[in-house]
Amino acid sequence: MARSIWSGTISFGLIAIPVKMFTAVRHKGVSFNQLDDRNMGRIRYQKVSEQTGEEVPSDQIVKGYEITRGRYIKIDPDELEPFVPAATKTIDLEEFVDLDQIDPIYFEKPYYLAPSINRKPYVLLARALSSTGKVAIARFVMRNRQYTAAIRAENSRLIMSTLAYADEVVPVEEVEELASLGDVTVADREAKMAEMLVESLTRTFDRIRVRGWQSDPSRSSVTSGCPSTPLTRCRRRCRPRPSRPSASSRAGSSST
Repeated sequence: MARSIWSGTISFGLIAIPVKMFTAVRHKGVSFNQLDDRNMGRIRYQKVSEQTGEEVPSDQIVKGYEITRGRYIKIDPDELEPFVPAATKTIDLEEFVDLDQIDPIYFEKPYYLAPSINRKPYVLLARALSSTGKVAIARFVMRNRQYTAAIRAENSRLIMSTLAYADEVVPVEEVEELASLGDVTVADREAKMAEMLVESLTRTFDRIRVRGWQSDPSRSSVTSGCPSTPLTRCRRRCRPRPSRPSASSRAGSSST
């Protein structure tokens, strides 16, 4: 079962709707570790000073802002405290807009909102959004960061997607390769052929077709024949993880 990652209240006007937030998308993939090919030991990284080359303990690591190349201002955590938004545990609905007014480029991460206590106010809001075709624009704070989000209704359920801020979207003018596309001449016959190709490949969207590499049968070529125990040698690819010497063996080797 999914576990909630945040709980709070949807608030607008005099209405308060307790909700829980759940991650709507789990990104799947195959992760790899870097190993020493000689003994299959894991590769570890250390935090070292570029001046001394020595490892720096965690209590000696501070934050700094680079003002010019190689010059930094040390930032004390207390100096950042006034800029950290207060955790209010509320999702404040500020306005309602049509979904097609929001450019998809602004959508970031989706979440499910589920009723926490009383389900009736939740269902009423979902039905109101569905019947009017509107999307709620909201603000909330999670993990010391303020987010703007869009809340829409789908099958009497609320789905919230965080939105990128306007100054976070890269202006298309910065992409030089897109600047001169208006100068390209396309013949009517070529445009018609392109339209026919699009029409021939037009289908109803099927989410089952949209799957990643980890869901593809080719994944079995990597994971096939590799049992779960780390001490068993797999077919060709897998090698046993080296076991650490026991205390008795270390004592025996030191006595010799």
